[in-house]
Amino acid sequence: YLISEFPDFTEGELSKLRSQLVNETSLAVLAKNLKLSAWVLLGKGEMKEEGWKKDSILSDTFEALLGSIYLDQGLDMAKLFVFQVFKKFENDFEESFIQYAKRSSMDAKTTLQEIVMKKFKTTPEYKTLTLQKDGREMFQVELWVNNQNLGNVLHPSKKKAMQMVAKNALENNLV
Repeated sequence: YLISEFPDFTEGELSKLRSQLVNETSLAVLAKNLKLSAWVLLGKGEMKEEGWKKDSILSDTFEALLGSIYLDQGLDMAKLFVFQVFKKFENDFEESFIQYAKRSSMDAKTTLQEIVMKKFKTTPEYKTLTLQKDGREMFQVELWVNNQNLGNVLHPSKKKAMQMVAKNALENNLV
């Protein structure tokens, strides 16, 4: 679908576009537009934290719905559902996807991986340690390349910590 919609994009641009299309934020937008939060059952803790608004829960809900359609109706119906949903809400996505795919650099983690692969023929390694700080779960993420620690970040989101440590390595020319 993306190849037919964006025939002038390179393979790399299409790959970045695909990853943007299916990431947590994008799937959460679809879930919000479909009002899936009304169908999510949450425990007391998540109710207090307004879990029905969290992108992680909403994107998981969208994925669960798509998986259910696939299991019940098959691949063709799952594809039809995806295409119809994206078509219905394309105004929410189209411009941001095109801009995202055309940007010279992607997110820091992907950019770092591309550089490390090219330079060292290996991938960066992210080592995560889960800690408790002030009663909150925190993630300490270390970035390793060629058995060398390039830094670490402490953050409540593991994904954001990975992005931050990758960005730090890029900004400080550590690779």
